[in-house]
Amino acid sequence: MTTVQWHYDNENRPRGPFTEDEIAARITRGEIHRDTLVWAEHMDDWVPAGSVGELSKHFPHPGEEVEVTLAPHEVLVSQVQPWARFFARFLDYLTFDFVIIVIAIFTVINLAEFPGTTPVELYVFAMATSFLWIFVEALLLSIYGTTPGKYIFGIRVLGARGKKLSFGAALKRALLVWVKGVGLALPVVNIVTAVLGYRQLEKKHTASWDRDSNAAVEHHHYSILSPIFYFIIILVLLFLLGILALIR
Repeated sequence: MTTVQWHYDNENRPRGPFTEDEIAARITRGEIHRDTLVWAEHMDDWVPAGSVGELSKHFPHPGEEVEVTLAPHEVLVSQVQPWARFFARFLDYLTFDFVIIVIAIFTVINLAEFPGTTPVELYVFAMATSFLWIFVEALLLSIYGTTPGKYIFGIRVLGARGKKLSFGAALKRALLVWVKGVGLALPVVNIVTAVLGYRQLEKKHTASWDRDSNAAVEHHHYSILSPIFYFIIILVLLFLLGILALIR
């Protein structure tokens, strides 16, 4: 039998997924109240926790004294930020492509035979590098909980208990992102998967690859200069890629 995975709203900051026992622990600590909105995949919409039979039993009866343990300070930022996630992912892939091209040019590839002469070669190269990024991203998430692109936008990917994902869980998530979010880096397909991912995130406040890998994405405050810095990096990388193309 599949364990129900719960999410709860922390002042417009959806948190989860959590098991019922983990939700019960947060009720005891005072993080979740009867009027706190909760959601699980079998539900059509978010509802107050006190109205859910499985969870209402964990709340104290009226008049009972409850010792509340204050939760650690959390940055209250909306967790539904599909564009921030998209830009962070795009920056990660572009940066990795640039690194691969530089390494290839100065190590094993003859400039005259560099891939990208035809559209087919370009697509194959994009698919190959994006697939390799899966393993790099999994390693970074398991060690740091973030990637360069995610770091710029204040994004962290953690396990359900707030700990870093294991390499296996991070690898599963990265692979699912490559298939469901990036569409295997195939033209047109990647646009369709991006739109579907956006709609799901807006509707359910969580992406399928996060749910399937029991991961929780946290958005923290970031400097207003971060987007500017982001676009500067993009322009610099594109400029350098153009220079490399001319050298070739």
